Amino acid sequence: MTERWDGVKFLKDRVEIIEQQWVENLRKTDFFHSAIDLPEMEPRLRQVYMDTYCVTMMGFWNVSIIMQGVLFETFVKEVIFAKEKKDFQGTFGAAIQRCKKKGYLTDDEVRSLEKFKDAIRNPYQHMDVKKIVKDRKVDAWKIPIEKGREAESIREGVERVFRGEAGAPESLGYGDLRPVGIPIKESIDKQLALPLFLSVEKLVRDLSEKYFM
Repeated sequence: MTERWDGVKFLKDRVEIIEQQWVENLRKTDFFHSAIDLPEMEPRLRQVYMDTYCVTMMGFWNVSIIMQGVLFETFVKEVIFAKEKKDFQGTFGAAIQRCKKKGYLTDDEVRSLEKFKDAIRNPYQHMDVKKIVKDRKVDAWKIPIEKGREAESIREGVERVFRGEAGAPESLGYGDLRPVGIPIKESIDKQLALPLFLSVEKLVRDLSEKYFM
């Protein structure tokens, strides 16, 4: 008999995981103790900053990385507003190019933003799992799915794996089996999100002091 899914227990367990992750992040770096000590920022930039801070602290790694791209984009558009006193409605890339053309940002700052946009922001914003995981592989088992018994097939296959009856795992990547891209990406997200946010938020702080003070 299949155990009934307990939604309340799931939510309680999730809250505990979030609390534990928050505490772990506090122990990793002193920065998180002073998140409210921010330089002068426009209200929308401060809101995006705090949203990004919170999802990072809670361990929502994929969301954190996506929001880091939103944070950079918001910053660039606030630079344009500070110079032109009107909202810029174009894309992130177009906003960077406007700052480059008008001299609102230095060449080094533009290069840093473009590098982030191409390597991080775009793949995560568009959920380009293939580009993110590249040729990474993971040990996995293929579970045959019987038509009409999909859920049972998966459960039985997982049970065979845990009992050691499924044989040796295969080294599989995105190109071998598309679904394995997700656990590979989740591992990448977890390793990347926190150190990346520390570098992103430092740059946003530094540039905010430079351009908005």
